[in-house]
Amino acid sequence: MGRRNKYEGPRSWYAIYEGVFVPGKGVDRYTAASIAALILRDLKRGWTYDSYGRRIPMTRELARRRLIYLIALARKHYGAKEMKEVEELVRYVLEYWRLPPYAVVYLAGPNARKVAEELKRLGIAARVVVVEPIRTRTEEEKRRELLAIARAR
Repeated sequence: MGRRNKYEGPRSWYAIYEGVFVPGKGVDRYTAASIAALILRDLKRGWTYDSYGRRIPMTRELARRRLIYLIALARKHYGAKEMKEVEELVRYVLEYWRLPPYAVVYLAGPNARKVAEELKRLGIAARVVVVEPIRTRTEEEKRRELLAIARAR
């Protein structure tokens, strides 16, 4: 398989393998806090995924690099003001290895509640919100609707 996002989006490696992901596109202060929480979770358990979905060891150095990269992504996606807020968050995480008390983590996916409880239990995040993504229609549902429209004509 090709390269994909590790944490963000329903097609990320986390969503595929763990059933949980960070909702949204781009890195702002909320997605940065959510991604940071998952990075800290990976650090606690000792392994993570690379861009190709392979399991690799998670070290403090790799966690530090991933956290610092969030600052560059925030600048790229939302500009200097958002970058400053993400930088403040990352500095706190790198100093204390947990999220600041004001940070809110947003997670989605079928296993999001389980991971939210784990983040709270491990002391990584105090405030975790489980987001129910908008349900999309399956191919079968779309086909049935088209058949119903065709029959009605």
